Amino acid sequence: MTGSRFRQYPCYPPASTGRPLRGPGSALLNASPVNATPPGRGKGRRRPERNTMAQDDEATKPPRRRKGGVRAVGQALSKVTAAAYGKRGFAQGDILRHWPEIAGELLARHTLPDRIIFPRGQRTGGLLHLQAGNSAVATEVQHLEPLIVEKVNTYFGYGAVRGIHIFQRPLPPREDTTPTPPRTLSPAERAALERDLKAVTDPDLRRALEGLG
Repeated sequence: MTGSRFRQYPCYPPASTGRPLRGPGSALLNASPVNATPPGRGKGRRRPERNTMAQDDEATKPPRRRKGGVRAVGQALSKVTAAAYGKRGFAQGDILRHWPEIAGELLARHTLPDRIIFPRGQRTGGLLHLQAGNSAVATEVQHLEPLIVEKVNTYFGYGAVRGIHIFQRPLPPREDTTPTPPRTLSPAERAALERDLKAVTDPDLRRALEGLG
C-alpha cells in the first residue's frame, strides 16, 4: 500500500557483515548458536572437592570391636576346658585320675565316679554320681557317704560336692597293676652278673643292679 505509514520488510535475517550488531536485542543475535555452551558444561567446571579431613579421621579411627567377641572367646575356652576335664563335669578328669587317692585303694576297686552335676551357673554343691559294682558295695557306700564327700572336698580344697547319687552297674575290667616277678637267672647269667658287679662297693646300689638283672 502506497499510502501506508509502515514499510514492509522481508522476514529473513540480515546478511552477516562480520561486525557485531548494536542496539536492543543485539546480544542475542551476536551469540552463536553453534558455539553456545550450556551453563555448567564448560571446560572450566570445577569438581567438588573431596573431604580429605573426613577420610583421615576414618583412617585414624581404631577398628571397631565385634560384638560378641568376648562371648566367642568364652565359648572356645569352654570347649577346651570341657575337653581337658571331661564332658560330664569340670572335675571329672581329676576324680577319675586320682580316685584311688581320694576314696582309698579298696573302695576304688569296686566304685567308679561317673559325673558331677552342679546347680545351674554354679561350681559348688554338686552331686557326685558314683557307680557301684554290686548291691553290697552300694550299701557300703551309703554308710560311707559323709566320709567320701569330705574326702572329695578336701582333695579339691572347697565344697565341690554336697552328696552322692549311687547306681549299680558292672565296672569295666581294671588293668592289672601287680608287678611282674623278676626272671630267674641261669647259673651262667648269675656268674656273669657277679663278675660285672665286683667293682660296685655300695650295697644298696649293688642290690638294685642285681634286681635289674
